[in-house]
Amino acid sequence: MTLSALFGSVGAIVLGLAFGIGEKSAHAELFSPPTIAELQTPLDIAICRQQWETAIDLTSQITGYPRLTAKQRQSYVALRHTLENWQSRSNDPDFVINFEDPSLPESLSKTFCEAVPQPIDSNPPLDAIDIVSPAVNIDWEQLIYRQQTVYSEPYRP
Repeated sequence: MTLSALFGSVGAIVLGLAFGIGEKSAHAELFSPPTIAELQTPLDIAICRQQWETAIDLTSQITGYPRLTAKQRQSYVALRHTLENWQSRSNDPDFVINFEDPSLPESLSKTFCEAVPQPIDSNPPLDAIDIVSPAVNIDWEQLIYRQQTVYSEPYRP
């Protein structure tokens, strides 16, 4: 007879936690590492955005995943080598991602990359900022003259 049959589901949980029964499964659910599928989408996005360090780090995480087959592990190692090669060439203005490369994941395509929004650059170069001139012409000389006259008069409370 199970604990839940004897004490109900709440009682079984309380007793199970009190005696350590099921403790490993509770911790495993809370702290389980991400699955390959959960890492694959961020990897694809990092490749599309040409964020090579992130993509290489994600391939390292996936390669260390314990449930990978030898064939899967080898394909991620090959992908990592491809990414490292692309990283070294990415400063070339003619560089483009070769979507026909056999080491790329099947989930990655040109269509997928075109749909990925590019990150917003929080520090754009100054020449990229469109500085709008004021719509009103300001007579700076008149403004300065008014300020000088206001501050040149004695203070009267």
